[in-house]
Amino acid sequence: MMKKRLQIGKLLKGDKRLEGETFVEYKERLKLEKSLLNDYGKGVYISPEQHQQDVKKKYVNKMYKMNEIISKKLLDKVN
Repeated sequence: MMKKRLQIGKLLKGDKRLEGETFVEYKERLKLEKSLLNDYGKGVYISPEQHQQDVKKKYVNKMYKMNEIISKKLLDKVN
């Protein structure tokens, strides 16, 4: 159980797409914010720093996977 309640409202950006945000980034951000809200409601402690780290890791992993897929498609076209 949590000892200290976080103020997660400061971390949330809302349902609207942010300026300069792609649709894929928007959907990913909504998914992460929903997960954060669910964890908060269940009493799972997630520090703001940990949340930011998780967001960055997921984003980097996703970009890496997308890069691999694009590279494979380009190689297939060349061959």
